[in-house]
Amino acid sequence: MKRRILAADEYIVCAWAERCAGPGFSNSIVNLVIGKRGTPDLRRDALQPDEQSRDLIVLFPISESVSDMMVHFARAAVRNRP
Repeated sequence: MKRRILAADEYIVCAWAERCAGPGFSNSIVNLVIGKRGTPDLRRDALQPDEQSRDLIVLFPISESVSDMMVHFARAAVRNRP
């Protein structure tokens, strides 16, 4: 497993699993939103399968399912705004 390092002033805001596919490829990534302390700055990164720990792999299908449901209901909530 490859190891990533955050800068001393960075922290992970959230993480979620997502499967991606297109012509001739498929991938199972863990998306990360990374914040920088003391600023409103956010950046996005992704952990590739060879960078994921056993714990992330075990939680992957749960996160993917919950994320899909959250997107579905968030779309509905945005459509129903006054």
